[in-house]
Amino acid sequence: VLFDFDQAELKAGAYPILDEAVMVLNDNPDLNIEIQGYTDSTGEDDSEDEQAEASLNDAYRRALERRMIDEAASASAGVVFLLGFALDRPQEAIAWSVHALALAEASTTPGARGRVLNSLAAAYWNVGELEEANTIYGQAAEQISAALGPEHPRLAVALENQARVVNRLGRSAEAQVLAERSLAIYEASLGPEHPSVAQSLIALGE
Repeated sequence: VLFDFDQAELKAGAYPILDEAVMVLNDNPDLNIEIQGYTDSTGEDDSEDEQAEASLNDAYRRALERRMIDEAASASAGVVFLLGFALDRPQEAIAWSVHALALAEASTTPGARGRVLNSLAAAYWNVGELEEANTIYGQAAEQISAALGPEHPRLAVALENQARVVNRLGRSAEAQVLAERSLAIYEASLGPEHPSVAQSLIALGE
């Protein structure tokens, strides 16, 4: 579905597509989907992030109106990430996480709670509350591992982020253990040539 430039409202042609998606989801209650958004190179970066926030808020509202809990949970998790990281509004992200975590608990999507926790930890990191960020990253890693398995790339992301925070706390040996575990998961799940492996190697060297 498409939006006009610098607008949060969907184009008219999007609504039949969404209505059809609702019917498919209602007919297949065990089907899991993830809401994602993409932008082109038009406009400033800040404008694109704010547009993404408005679009996710709209998706969140419409999903709740249709009682599509999994989709509302996915959209709200995206809002927490944007506010806490891309838009540098961590306090708003922390407030939003209350709704996002409640929806994640009700969601049937595996790893939904871990996704929100990962974004919430980033918000606490952004305001300098490193111990709280470390604790929440640990919770995210546990939840993702339990829901998606110990070799899932999302677990590697949480462990890599936690390693960076722990290193900032001055616990380099602990950080290295986390970074090495993250690297091993990336290599096993994505292959040694994947860009995420290079990123993890950078984290290991910090």
